[in-house]
Amino acid sequence: MCGIAGIFNSGETVSPNDVRSMLDAAAHRGPDDSGITSFNTASGKWWGLPDGGGRSDLVLGHLRLSIIDLSSAGHQPMSDPGGRTWITYNGEIYNHLELRRRLQERGYIFKSATDTEVVLYAYKEYGHSCLKYFRGFFAFCIYDADRKELFMARDRLGLKPLKYYWDGQRFAFASEMKSLLELPWVSRTADTRAIDRYIAYRYIPSPLTGIKNIYKLPAGCSITFSLEKPEREIKPHQYWVPRFEPKTVISFDEAKESMLSLLGESVSMRMMSDVPIGVFLSGGLDSSAVVALLRQRHNGDIRTFSVGFPDEEFDERPFARSVAERYGTIHTELMAETDIGRDLQKIIWHFDEPFGDPSALPSFYLAKAASSHIKVVLNGDGGDEVFAGYKRYAIHARNRFLDYLPSSLHDAARYLSEMLPPDIDKRSFRGRPGRILESLSGGLTETYPLRFAGLSWKIRNSLYKGCPFIKAERYGWPAEINSLLDKTGARTAMERLMALDQVTYLPDDILVKSDLAGMSHGLEARSPFLDHVFVEWANSLPLSYKKDKHILKEAFRDYLPYDIIKRKKAGFNPPLARWMRTVLKESIESYLLSEDSPLSFMNRDVIKKMNDIHQSGRANMSEPLWSLLVLAVWTEKNRISF
Repeated sequence: MCGIAGIFNSGETVSPNDVRSMLDAAAHRGPDDSGITSFNTASGKWWGLPDGGGRSDLVLGHLRLSIIDLSSAGHQPMSDPGGRTWITYNGEIYNHLELRRRLQERGYIFKSATDTEVVLYAYKEYGHSCLKYFRGFFAFCIYDADRKELFMARDRLGLKPLKYYWDGQRFAFASEMKSLLELPWVSRTADTRAIDRYIAYRYIPSPLTGIKNIYKLPAGCSITFSLEKPEREIKPHQYWVPRFEPKTVISFDEAKESMLSLLGESVSMRMMSDVPIGVFLSGGLDSSAVVALLRQRHNGDIRTFSVGFPDEEFDERPFARSVAERYGTIHTELMAETDIGRDLQKIIWHFDEPFGDPSALPSFYLAKAASSHIKVVLNGDGGDEVFAGYKRYAIHARNRFLDYLPSSLHDAARYLSEMLPPDIDKRSFRGRPGRILESLSGGLTETYPLRFAGLSWKIRNSLYKGCPFIKAERYGWPAEINSLLDKTGARTAMERLMALDQVTYLPDDILVKSDLAGMSHGLEARSPFLDHVFVEWANSLPLSYKKDKHILKEAFRDYLPYDIIKRKKAGFNPPLARWMRTVLKESIESYLLSEDSPLSFMNRDVIKKMNDIHQSGRANMSEPLWSLLVLAVWTEKNRISF
């Protein structure tokens, strides 16, 4: 796993020192090696550091976390023998040995055992179509000197991040946004449309990031950037989207056997490494299944890691311990730190964008503990999105009648909702009818965001009262997400919700957390449930097999303790409500309620009421408060202007 960066400027010389600053900002992603190469794209000349000389309009940089082929032969940026095609790459291609053999048969000669070189030569052989041959996760930039273009791509599910800046003259890209913010010509002006979406969803859906002119390349997308005639607007190409049709005709028993085989294959592929591997074991079904399959394929030591809390209702360590004992793993338990006030700024800085998922906190500390023992960790990410594990699917799918209501009724519900005075507490006498009317104000997918812990349009409107530069978007999803949803072919109510999560919540929340929590400590996270071959197969199964992880539970009934099979979905959340009344109480007062709050443009009375309700115990407002606290710290830490 690595970090990548680069700059192109059609009008001025690009300094390698700027790319060095970008790499330094993300040094945690690649502690083993780094490299910078400069190019004059007109003449075709290139040079590295400390060698130099000449005017460069393109500079590529790389940070290396060595996982496969630890030798210097894996140094990046890497080129073909003629120096005409270059790559800076972050990821793992699990079928790289198969692709290597195929490319060798076509005459390519390899100098290293890395998958980086396989990606480079696959591009030379297949061009942009190379993406369909890769099985794994990746984010990379290839400079093609003959075509005078940059080709950039991100893996299908979005496990690896890639962000870019473009102002019509200067183009820059990086694994993390903090690298882009090192450039003096990148404005730190907030994108208020993205900020509103963050407060609504607790994460920012692609392609926005929270800062103007900085975008994230969506999952399953590529970009072709001409160095001779750049387009005014960059338009990513969607080369893959999860599809739910056509369905596979298969019996339930056959599907169980196929699932064990395919998921086992995915686990085996993710054992590919020249460094030690472990597993994040939460005690839930998904990560426990990964441990069971890993033990079937590996007789040596398996290290597992779990995090717990003093609060019994949030503590999953006993469940994780039972699985670790069953499969004889070397098990490490961590009690999550509760003095998060000390690490608050550091954690929020590492997560790059405003990121309101509170499970980022235990994820950060778990990765920190594991990184002293291993460099690669397997996890259970994706099991809920692929096998309908979230309770909200079943709850919200009951509202499928919304799609059959006439638009006039939706309009009437929306009008009545807006007539009622806003009430933050949705369970209060005034708040409950308002919540019901909001739920009736659109179709099934339009109202799905109300199931998240963000704030509704009405509350956001009151939060922005008197602020001229930020507006609350109406109900529903952005047009680009609705377009993606249509491409998935999902038909049933529940599968449409699953499809929404696979194209939004999974790449922009769950996998952001997994990558950044791990890479903040130089730890690569791998997700067997998110092998694209496995996801495509699972999406094609009849929905009845997947509801509430039915097929997963039945397939692993003989492999896991009964308590793991029968337990309800617990999530990976910390005791945030208590923390907001204790260790984070002072931070709330300082960042949200003081006169010099970074969010002083927002309606402080609304925030104060929210906090008063929470501190009194009348209702749990910890998640919206946490989202606002994260936004305030992010704004101050990154010197963002509104």
